[in-house]
Amino acid sequence: MAAVIVFFMLSCFAGYGLYARSGGGGEHDYVVAKINGKRVMRSNVDRLMVQIAEQSANSGTLSEEDWLKLRQAALDTMAVQMELEQEIKNRKIEIAGEEIDAAYAKLMDSYPTREAFKEYLERSGTKERTVKDGIRTQMMRERAVQMLISEINVSDEELEEFYGLTKEFLFKRDDGYMINIALFQSKEAAEKAQAAVAAGAGWDAVLDEHKADLLSSTPYDEPTETAELLMQDNWAIVKDFNMDQITPVIEAGDNRFAIVIKRSKTEARTLPFEEAKQQAADIMRNQRAESVFEGLLARAKLEILDASAFPGSAAETDTQAGQEPEPGEE
Repeated sequence: MAAVIVFFMLSCFAGYGLYARSGGGGEHDYVVAKINGKRVMRSNVDRLMVQIAEQSANSGTLSEEDWLKLRQAALDTMAVQMELEQEIKNRKIEIAGEEIDAAYAKLMDSYPTREAFKEYLERSGTKERTVKDGIRTQMMRERAVQMLISEINVSDEELEEFYGLTKEFLFKRDDGYMINIALFQSKEAAEKAQAAVAAGAGWDAVLDEHKADLLSSTPYDEPTETAELLMQDNWAIVKDFNMDQITPVIEAGDNRFAIVIKRSKTEARTLPFEEAKQQAADIMRNQRAESVFEGLLARAKLEILDASAFPGSAAETDTQAGQEPEPGEE
């Protein structure tokens, strides 16, 4: 389950779509399992197993036993994803074309140049539509998981206990400021946005115009609190700038560029329970995210047809002594 969660949470749209044309198949391929009655090919499981291994820091030293565990994790991941597809249908989750285009633009900009990205697609034989379909699929899965996590029940008693144990380090605030911040992946876009806001244009409207280059931002009416002691180096300019005046573009490292509006001063304090309650609930729900994946996996009807590929699996198997795995295609 840990491998399933790690792979799901770390995998992003860069993998889906670009992985679509990697390897697989072969004359020795066969049906290794069934999920909800749908046949699963050995090549598909092994392909996903390799992708999960690539997320591991010690992928070069995996033992044979490790690989067997990763194959089971790959099958479990496929079962979780299949159940998520049903959640997506039931909840009627859709992703707007603008969101997909923005994610695709960020993916292109993760390469040295957009031309390099397009050259990679041409070399690998991957079409833009394939990548965008992968982005849509992953974004819908992530949204479904977020909705399931938001529905995890956390009682007031649990919240009060959690708050009491953690308030001195999770909910303690130093002197700081409430700020609006926008983080861009393009210096040119950041400079254009800064100039527009400085000339009197509305913060939200300007950011909407540059959303394709935007990595993160706060709505104008929802500034975020930042400790003064964190405002060092390039960020020190924020401390000395006037309230409600936009800063020049700040180089934030890793080819990221920020603009900031300092809105108000905040004093050191510990958030009272009622003010911290929602944040505490979000933290606890995220800590319990594993239960969402466990529930999806438990709900899936998983049938292993080749027990030798998944030794020690708790799932029921139809493999009999001397029986050949079922041939066929997915």
